[in-house]
Amino acid sequence: MIRNALLTLLLVTPLFAQTRQLDLPSTSGWVDTGVDLNAGDTVKITATGQLQYSNAKQPNGPEGLPRGFADLVRVLQLNDSGRGALIGRVGSTEADRPFLIGASSNTQARVAGRLFVTINQSSFDHATGSYHVTIDRTAAPATTAGGRSAAMALLMSSGSTFTSRSPSTICSASPADSTDSEIWRPAFSVTA
Repeated sequence: MIRNALLTLLLVTPLFAQTRQLDLPSTSGWVDTGVDLNAGDTVKITATGQLQYSNAKQPNGPEGLPRGFADLVRVLQLNDSGRGALIGRVGSTEADRPFLIGASSNTQARVAGRLFVTINQSSFDHATGSYHVTIDRTAAPATTAGGRSAAMALLMSSGSTFTSRSPSTICSASPADSTDSEIWRPAFSVTA
């Protein structure tokens, strides 16, 4: 009974998700989101809102303004993106590389660290408005040295039969069905 409870906990742990929301005013620098990433975590970031720069003809959203001739002399945190774009970085030092988020980004974290966000603009730019940012983080599944998930490795070493149920498929596998090249092979499959 306790073993089944532990196995259930180990199988559910990789599904851990974290959601944060914050408002990012145009006057803020790098903002700590409070989201700690591990390499392999899936991060989906969405942003809404508008900024209006005093010298721009139209307002812009989180994707930023198109780059123009005047931008050649403007120093931005991320020169490959337009002024006013939502950008992020993993880490708190100036040496950490920023990346474009824009209105929406769905990616896997390449390095571990704290996620920071800001608006891509120079210290001389002045804008009104803000962005509302939503960050959804899903933890990467824990793996063992052999590449298997920690939960599956424990299950296979216990000699138990494992049944996985998802919305689309029901599969059953036992440790005897596994080889070194595969974590498990379905003994049967039923499509819902």
